[in-house]
Amino acid sequence: MITERDDQRGQDFWFKPKTRDYGAAPANWKGWLATLAYVFGVLVFSLLWFGLNRRASTVSIGEWAVGLSGLVAASLVFLVVAKRKTQGEWRWR
Repeated sequence: MITERDDQRGQDFWFKPKTRDYGAAPANWKGWLATLAYVFGVLVFSLLWFGLNRRASTVSIGEWAVGLSGLVAASLVFLVVAKRKTQGEWRWR
């Protein structure tokens, strides 16, 4: 029988489970790089999509919907990567 510990042996983990609350925290430079890349990507996407000089009142609902779905998609990709690269499980502590 293969246990979770045997299955994870030899893998390179970027995150470790948080000691309190739910989720994971960066465990090495790869985890920090992934986190910074996500934050930087969200900031750049937001600035490019919504524009620096636009007023919020001039953005249509469709533009907001597309922009918001792009941010949600980026967040989901980051969460999947973080979950797969976490040593152990995510649970409330």
